[in-house]
Amino acid sequence: MVTSRKCLLPFAPTVFSHRGGSLERVENTLPAFRYSANMGEDIVLEMDCHLTKDGKAVVFHDQDLVRLCGVQGTIEDYNYDDLPPLLIRPELSDNPDITSDPDSTRIPLLTTVLDAFPNHTMQIDVKHGPLPLVRQVGRAILDRNRSHLTVWGSFRSDVGDMIEKEFGDQIPRFLTIPKAGRAFALWSVGLLGWMEIREAAFVMPNVKWFMWPGFLRGLNRKGVAVILFGIPGGGINTVEGFEEARRAGANGICSDRPTLLREWLQVNKLRRVEDAFDD
Repeated sequence: MVTSRKCLLPFAPTVFSHRGGSLERVENTLPAFRYSANMGEDIVLEMDCHLTKDGKAVVFHDQDLVRLCGVQGTIEDYNYDDLPPLLIRPELSDNPDITSDPDSTRIPLLTTVLDAFPNHTMQIDVKHGPLPLVRQVGRAILDRNRSHLTVWGSFRSDVGDMIEKEFGDQIPRFLTIPKAGRAFALWSVGLLGWMEIREAAFVMPNVKWFMWPGFLRGLNRKGVAVILFGIPGGGINTVEGFEEARRAGANGICSDRPTLLREWLQVNKLRRVEDAFDD
């Protein structure tokens, strides 16, 4: 049986600010990450990466530019200097802290974000690759000596395989969806304890059939932290959603409303990974 007596993630995975808090700032921008980082050192900055036409890793979520920039095409169609500006959503347009900051409409380079927050914990999703993006992101993390502050990966198995082949366990990884599915299947027949899991975290959707407390405890006993995000949209953004995550046994919650989540956590506690060792 393969077990662990420690959390494989080298930092406390409690508050994940989804894309920098995308309901409170323009998502995946320097001002969004600055806003979240200023809440405290316990905030994990969650972000996504794509590769531009001229081979630069940028922080951006969507496969196309329509929702966030109002134009057709993808990040991969543009050189970095030619990328269109981000839109400011109407519900944020009355906030002068947002509208007066030119970085609120600028898609940032990943290296710019890493350098702006050298001591802050991050979760980085490399989305669909390709291999040059995986290599660039991995090297950027290692060159800045921030492996202990970062968890990264992709939900896709092909990209997850690239990451493991190129970087192994040098940087903590999260589970791909296929591997997480295998873990759930083995847990359902009492065999999760025999599965080798080298990943440090499972970033998991708040889908009811996945949210079995016994499954989450089983992952914790293997040292794997469980972070819940919301379907649809990506963040869990209500007190009711936070409560559901707590009852399931989540160790961390990914939210577009980090202010609300942090307030809720002042009087409500999530399980630590280590708590499972004493169950």
